[in-house]
Amino acid sequence: MLANPPAFDRVFEALRAMESEYGVHPALICLDYIQVVPIEGRMDRNSQVTEAIVSTKELLLDIGAAGVIGVQAT
Repeated sequence: MLANPPAFDRVFEALRAMESEYGVHPALICLDYIQVVPIEGRMDRNSQVTEAIVSTKELLLDIGAAGVIGVQAT
């Protein structure tokens, strides 16, 4: 495990732990302020927000839950 894993990896790990330890599978995952999630390797703000949204979609598909994503855009 990484010393400081990316934000989506931490969310994924927490959801998996919730499922394995407590038998709870989320039906809906709500994430707000997605524009502040750090994305490594992306320089401009538009690319960071776009990648955060794509990563969130991949997380939701992998978990098998619906999602609501909040983004503050200018």
